[in-house]
Amino acid sequence: PVIPTIMGKGGIRPDHPLYAGQVGTRLSIPPGNEVFLESDVVFAVGVRFNDRHTGDKAVYRGNRKFIHVDIEPTQIGRTIPADLGIVSDAKLALQAMIEMAKKKTSKRELSPRVKEIPNLLRKMARKADFDDVPIKPQRVFKEMNEFFNEDTCFVTTIGLVQFLSGQFQKIYKPN
Repeated sequence: PVIPTIMGKGGIRPDHPLYAGQVGTRLSIPPGNEVFLESDVVFAVGVRFNDRHTGDKAVYRGNRKFIHVDIEPTQIGRTIPADLGIVSDAKLALQAMIEMAKKKTSKRELSPRVKEIPNLLRKMARKADFDDVPIKPQRVFKEMNEFFNEDTCFVTTIGLVQFLSGQFQKIYKPN
């Protein structure tokens, strides 16, 4: 499964079968935290591991192995100790990993757990279809998701609107 941080939104489409929501204390999209806590290995690409994503670092770290890829050497292991640090451009590192994986293993079926993630996303989706007056922000993001096309570029500020955007706004492309 792929679980982006808020800065990684759009790196994987929210309708991709491997997308499992977001992890975090304030920015999570269910079942991101649940799937993350079941993991054995975290392959983190360009991740800063800030407190909005990690929460209790001891719980976040757990017994997981962390592979951390970042172009900036000082970021590797800065917040969460890395079992393996790779200093590289993200795209180059991912291309190399894909090539190595293709040579070492054949394509596999998705596990039953991974296959159920899209259904979990639907079942665990936060309520957004409020009819309250004044309008709730969740409803604003629901309407924006339905109105704007996938090529729309959004900019948000910090604070509550950032949290709500992280939880409710669909982003289909990087940057």
